[in-house]
Amino acid sequence: MRRLFGRAALEQQNDDEAPAANQAAGGNRRQQRHAQQMGLAHALRGQGNAGGRSGGLAAMALRRNIFIQGKEEWPIATGGGLGMEVEEKRSDGTVLYRFVHNRMYQDVQSQFEMCVESMDPNRLVQLLQHNPYHISTLLQVSEIAKQERDHSTSGDLLERALFSFGRAVHSTFAKNLGEGKARLDFRRPENREFWLASWRYMQNLSMRGTWRTVYEWTKLLLSLSPEDDPYALWLVLDQYALRSRQDLDYLNVSRNATFRAVHKDMPNVQLSQGLAEYKGGNKGKGKQALFTAVGRFPWVVARLMHELNLDPAPAIWGKEPRTEKEKLHSELYASRAKDVWNTPENIAFLVEVAAALPPDTPPAPINKDEITSNEARHVLLSDTPALIALLPRHFTARLTSASDPLSPDDSLASYTTTRSRTTDISPRQPNGGLSDAAESLRELQGLHGWFANLFPWFRPTDGGNDAGDEAHHRPSEEEIESRIREAGVSEDTIVERTQRMMMLQQRLMGGGGPGEGEELDLAAFGPGLRQRGVIGEAPDSEVEQGVRARVEDADEDEEG
Repeated sequence: MRRLFGRAALEQQNDDEAPAANQAAGGNRRQQRHAQQMGLAHALRGQGNAGGRSGGLAAMALRRNIFIQGKEEWPIATGGGLGMEVEEKRSDGTVLYRFVHNRMYQDVQSQFEMCVESMDPNRLVQLLQHNPYHISTLLQVSEIAKQERDHSTSGDLLERALFSFGRAVHSTFAKNLGEGKARLDFRRPENREFWLASWRYMQNLSMRGTWRTVYEWTKLLLSLSPEDDPYALWLVLDQYALRSRQDLDYLNVSRNATFRAVHKDMPNVQLSQGLAEYKGGNKGKGKQALFTAVGRFPWVVARLMHELNLDPAPAIWGKEPRTEKEKLHSELYASRAKDVWNTPENIAFLVEVAAALPPDTPPAPINKDEITSNEARHVLLSDTPALIALLPRHFTARLTSASDPLSPDDSLASYTTTRSRTTDISPRQPNGGLSDAAESLRELQGLHGWFANLFPWFRPTDGGNDAGDEAHHRPSEEEIESRIREAGVSEDTIVERTQRMMMLQQRLMGGGGPGEGEELDLAAFGPGLRQRGVIGEAPDSEVEQGVRARVEDADEDEEG
């Protein structure tokens, strides 16, 4: 009923069936949660987007997207500076691609990091309203909706992220992806966001039971880095294949020579190969494959039979994992595969094969390998506390982020966000990145360029013009507000960058270094822009005195 008529149908049914004494209280709770979900969903639609326009992706939705078809109700906006370029054409015919962020996108990324540090979900929602296709914000707000149990909005935001990725791909990417020749380097943070968006979308699809789509997405991620498998997808690919009845396809994929070198015939792979053969119609071959798998990994089958409330056969009774890695694989398989095996036919098949196993069958050699970071990342992404508890301490104690879980040690940062560059510019830091006057001037020039792009009338210096110079344009309130809406930049960002620009300029002027004598003409911003918190207690320069006067003027205009 929920799939056909939505959540409201079930809520109405529950209201009708609830006792009169509890109906009012329960209805209030449901209405409150429904109001919260509707509020978040409404805030993230086309209304209030960067361009200030209503409506959605009318024409854009008709375009063919390699990953996700757009929806008409989505906001009208560009990708914000997300793109893709070819990084390397390899001798084996594969092509290495990378997602890239332009300067505008990098600025929004800095805003995103500040919003995360503020720990205020409302700021993230506001940022997304102005930048409706920014990947990191979409992923984070999707998690907020998920925590509120608004899985519909959560899935919609994930689809929007994948749609944005699809718009950004290189012209040759689709063809090479279809031929299995497209590659992405997981070490790059921009690429890792695609893995994360895809994984969370797969989990959202799993809640809907659309296993075939989940299976195809898993194969897509595997094809982008088949030798590394950074999300350890081989631990779950078999479950998606069997649930979607892609038995023969899974057999072809899992027995591919390249993939066998990666998954190394893991327990779940061998057990699922036997079941896939059996369900695919080759019962004799299926029995033989499962017989071999049960003999090699009896502790996994013992754990599975315990999960299915079956009495273990004598040959596997009491078998326990010998290493932490074997225990992790056993728990992963038993918790996920129990629903696949829990049919009368499959249970009879499992019990028959396990009973035929001789008690003295030698198991597989002890796997002395440590749990890999890929497997740990897979478990962390599963959000299952019982499984996470099985990970070694050096993984669980490691500082990680929900937007980049367990980043690789050899991560390749393509750029440094403004937030991380501008944490502290104190000259007392002997090794500070911006303690040198030349570096400060370079950053100041970059900020001048940023404001010049935002406000065409912006002038970083007086340039010999007095206040009455006609060439020195004084913008109106309407012009300023219009430019801010069109650019989709938050006022907090403008205030922060204004403050940063003042700090750099005062430092350069105080030190007598490059840029001495320059004065920031903050009147170019107009009186409508409020800059609270920018000014210190006592003005130390003419620049700061001028800014204080502008702030006092702005204080008189609350709307501004």
